[in-house]
Amino acid sequence: MSGSHQGQRPRSLLRALPLRVAPLSGETPEGFAGRLAAANGLSSSVLNAWLSPADPAGVGGEPWTQRLERAASLPFGYFQRARRRHVLFAACHHSGWRRANCVKCDIVDTPRAGCTRCTRGDSTMVFTRGGAVCVRHRRWRGGRLEVDLRGQSAYAHAEARVSGWLWFHGVSLHTGELTLAANLISAALADDPDSRRDVRLEQLNLDDSPEVSPLLLYYPEITNLACALTDPAVASALCTHRTSPERQVQMLIALAAGACDGAPTTELEALARAEIDRMRLALSCALSMPSSRTANVRRAPRPKALIEAGHRHKAVLMRHVDEARVSAPAITGVKSPPASRVVSRRLLLALQRSAGERR
Repeated sequence: MSGSHQGQRPRSLLRALPLRVAPLSGETPEGFAGRLAAANGLSSSVLNAWLSPADPAGVGGEPWTQRLERAASLPFGYFQRARRRHVLFAACHHSGWRRANCVKCDIVDTPRAGCTRCTRGDSTMVFTRGGAVCVRHRRWRGGRLEVDLRGQSAYAHAEARVSGWLWFHGVSLHTGELTLAANLISAALADDPDSRRDVRLEQLNLDDSPEVSPLLLYYPEITNLACALTDPAVASALCTHRTSPERQVQMLIALAAGACDGAPTTELEALARAEIDRMRLALSCALSMPSSRTANVRRAPRPKALIEAGHRHKAVLMRHVDEARVSAPAITGVKSPPASRVVSRRLLLALQRSAGERR
């Protein structure tokens, strides 16, 4: 790949590499390129330079991903078709604010580590449907750890919840709902951290370390709670003003403690109260939101307003509220929502924020 044509290689000279690699489901082009380079004895930087168009802004410039497809002997447009199979479910203006996997919005999950058993030891990233467990190899692949989960059927069931109910409700590891559930579970176990933690560590054959996250230890309980919280009837009951805030706090405490056989700890009560206050304020904001800056009477469409209010108040469950089940008094001073295309991409902002926090 060296010589006088480096950086100016004409398209006709780009040939398929001798050793082929099969892409994983939902594998990022960048992750696949790294594995392709390793299989052919190249560094990622050398392969990337070889694949980079000489004149990307010029007429007829070929995108990097298409050149990667030719180098890997993949069908033309493979990565674009693969991406569309894994578009996240979200409510947007293209579908009348109904939840769908909209290819126009083209929002996929934040990439996470792929299973090294699937790649035979190579590192890669995937944005495929699902969570932190490789069902094929029964291995945890979240964070920096890979843990053998054979014999731990609860983790396989938890992964089925993530790739089933939660995925179809627009929930992934990075959209906020599982983070909320993890915080609630941790708070419910705050008064009994050692014994419960030690038991789970022994079950997973792990030594305690900072890399062992609550998500890994309590994945079955967290996904169970997340499924309950994202049920439209439950999410609506937790924010509607038809019910007193005290009762809603007790409901949330009971859901969290019941999901993990925990207790209504002081920490859990404080967390539940803060979340209920946030949700009730977000609902009042949503139901009082004018359709535009000049509107005095007309309100913004409720699904759109719920998404926008959830974004403003960081109330992640607002995306799952059933507008027919909720009521709240009007409040003043609420700003109108931005353009529909902006509100439709609120989920993308949540994913970008999650990626930034992880870095």
